[in-house]
Amino acid sequence: MRLIDKFSSKAELESYLRHVGEVRESDNQGLRRGNLEKHVAKLLGVADWNTALGMVSGTVAKTECKMCSLTLMPNGYCPDQQCIHHLCTQDSKGHEDDRRLTIHTQFRSDDGKFAADFDATPYFEHLIAEYPTIAPGYLERLFMEEGSGCTVADDVARTFADSPSLLPYTQHPEYSIIKMAFDYFDTPLADDTGFEVYVHMEDLSRWLVAHHPDLYYGIPEYARGFLDIE
Repeated sequence: MRLIDKFSSKAELESYLRHVGEVRESDNQGLRRGNLEKHVAKLLGVADWNTALGMVSGTVAKTECKMCSLTLMPNGYCPDQQCIHHLCTQDSKGHEDDRRLTIHTQFRSDDGKFAADFDATPYFEHLIAEYPTIAPGYLERLFMEEGSGCTVADDVARTFADSPSLLPYTQHPEYSIIKMAFDYFDTPLADDTGFEVYVHMEDLSRWLVAHHPDLYYGIPEYARGFLDIE
C-alpha cells in the first residue's frame, strides 16, 4: 500500500506538503517549492506532485492495487485471486455484499502442459455488448452443453488469445497462460494438441440474473435446466 492511498483530498495533501516542508526547515534542509513537491511525490509513491493531486481529485485513475501494488486489470480489479480486491473495488471494505459476481472457468490443454482457472466475466461482457444479436443463441447453446464440449465454450478461451478488446487482460497471470497456450498450439511442437474449457454454469446464471435478467429468462427452461442459483 502506498502513502498516497491514505489521502482523500487536495487539502490533506497540501497540509502534508507543508508539514514535510516544516520538518525539512527545522533540520536546516529546506527545499524550494518545486523540489519539495518532487520530494513529497517520492514519499507518496507517485511520479510527480500533479499526479498526486489528480489521484485524490479523481482525475487520474489509480492503476495499482492498494493492497498488493499489482497493476489492476482493465476492469479495475486486482489480478491476484487471493487478494480481497480481486472481488471488491479498491474503495470497498471487503464486505460480502460488496463482492462482484465472477464466472469461474477452467482451461486445460489435452497434453497437460497448460492449465488455468480464470474469471470469464470480461468475455461475456464483451459478447453481450459487441454482439447483442447473436449473444442469446450463444448462451442457449452453452447452457444446452452444460458449459463444456462445444465451440461456444472453446470460444471463451480463444477470445482471450485473439480479441484486441480483451488483450489488455492477457498481461495478468490467469489470462496470460491461455495466451501462451494458443501461441504454443500454433507451433509444430503442439502436434495438434487440443484443449477443454469448462464454464461453471451456476456462476454464469447468477451473473446473468444480476446484470442481464432478460437474457437469462429468455433462454428456454429446458436449456437452463434446474441450476441452483439462490
